[in-house]
Amino acid sequence: MLMAIAFSELRRIEDGRLFAFSLPWETSPSNVEVLDAKMSAKYYLAPVLASLAMLGTVVGLAGPRFIRRRTELTRWWSSFAIVFLFSVLADLATTVWFFHASGIDHELNPGIRLFGYAYGRTVGPLLGKAVQAGGVIGISICVPRFGWILLLVATLLYSFGAVYNISRM
Repeated sequence: MLMAIAFSELRRIEDGRLFAFSLPWETSPSNVEVLDAKMSAKYYLAPVLASLAMLGTVVGLAGPRFIRRRTELTRWWSSFAIVFLFSVLADLATTVWFFHASGIDHELNPGIRLFGYAYGRTVGPLLGKAVQAGGVIGISICVPRFGWILLLVATLLYSFGAVYNISRM
């Protein structure tokens, strides 16, 4: 089901139908963004579908383990939670700002770029960062021995992303 939705959304982007949830104050996509969206959707179709297949397999295999281990999160997660969530919010805010100021076509992360093209300059990054952060949290819970390392690396990457976004404007 998820793969069918992703395939449909990529086809919509490839057809040039962008910003499904565009907010009233957002500017329309530029000609450069429309062209980049079409090329990005075509170029990333196979990797996106392969990633979703892998994600589905991991969720299918680790889902019950995730449910059993969610209480372990409070043991070691609490020490990283505030910093991790702050870094996610900082990256989200600067990405939205970046999309409005510089355009989506300058985004380096292809997943966030596609979310931006699909759902708009504000809603796209919000959904994309939620998926990313949820994935980090989920994997951290499923692999508790190395979960704190993943959270630390993700926190550093989100922080770097926020700084990078600010430096590019």
